[in-house]
Amino acid sequence: MTISPFTPREQLVARIEALEAQLRKDRDQFLFYGRNHRAKAAAGPEGSSAFVDVADTLAKAETNERMAIDIANLLNDAKPSDDLTPSADVS
Repeated sequence: MTISPFTPREQLVARIEALEAQLRKDRDQFLFYGRNHRAKAAAGPEGSSAFVDVADTLAKAETNERMAIDIANLLNDAKPSDDLTPSADVS
């Protein structure tokens, strides 16, 4: 069994921070794909080397943008509980 130098609370805070960081990356990736699909749809079939179904591409853009908004809302609504907020050292 490995003994961690960190308290369970510190470990939990670190995991939450890692999850928040991953959510931010995911949000940014969904935004990128949403913008990319919109640009592809705006170019239309003649602006692309491959056939572009504009309606399908716009639907993909909307789905990606919706996912990014959902993640952003989760991040904005997340409020750490008092039990997890690092407290000032009271000495």
